[in-house]
Amino acid sequence: FTIVPAGGLRVEAEGYSGIYDGEEHSVSSSVSVEEGTAVSYSIDNGSTWSVTPPSIRNTGRYEVLVKADNRDYESVQTSVILEVTHRSAVVTAADAQKKYGEADPAFEVTVDNVLDGDEISYIVSRKAGEDAGVYRITPAGSSVQGNYEVTYEGADLTIVPSDLMTLSVSGYEGVYDGAEHTGEAYTNVSEGTSIEFSTDGSTWTGTMPSIRDAGEITVYARAVNPNYETAEAEFVLTVTPRPVTVSAENSGKVYGTDDPVLSAQVS
Repeated sequence: FTIVPAGGLRVEAEGYSGIYDGEEHSVSSSVSVEEGTAVSYSIDNGSTWSVTPPSIRNTGRYEVLVKADNRDYESVQTSVILEVTHRSAVVTAADAQKKYGEADPAFEVTVDNVLDGDEISYIVSRKAGEDAGVYRITPAGSSVQGNYEVTYEGADLTIVPSDLMTLSVSGYEGVYDGAEHTGEAYTNVSEGTSIEFSTDGSTWTGTMPSIRDAGEITVYARAVNPNYETAEAEFVLTVTPRPVTVSAENSGKVYGTDDPVLSAQVS
């Protein structure tokens, strides 16, 4: 007398598919007949089986076979997927600023969406140059690092003009002597610097104004260099009238005669 296994045993299983979160995720299963039923799992297409539900933590994907055995029922089998995909991480540089002539500051970088205990490797560089202007800061590294897909966002380093340039001027004051006279202007930064002059504050030239005749001229000066803040100053050119003495010479005549030619000495 033979009793054959019955049909009707069912096994249901649930896998996992999600983004890496640092947690273990296991296969869960249930059977329609619990008494006498053993559930086993295989992750190598049935070559080996284990009663311990497999789990996944790091990125990857594999198929899990789930089998239910009961001596009174026909064995049944199903399959599920365990899958963890890469977590997105963003490495972002921060804008920075320095004055011309200073050393680069330490570039600040933030790493977002990384779990505690995990690290992302990267380097930070910038476009070469030391003149005043804007230079790109670029973080870089591998696009895939362990359980992360990494993107990189750059920023700007702004080199602003230095405030260390000075302009020294001196004017002229003297008595009219028939010669042209100018003032003096010099700066502590000669390389790349041009000194300009104006007598009205709006029209500028590289030629310093001069004075010859009696009068007064206010001269505005500025030192211009793309790597420095413009230095400004003003001075005055003054010529005063020259004293002149006209001394009449003594003269005379006989009463009743015409005046003689009168003369004088000019000094």
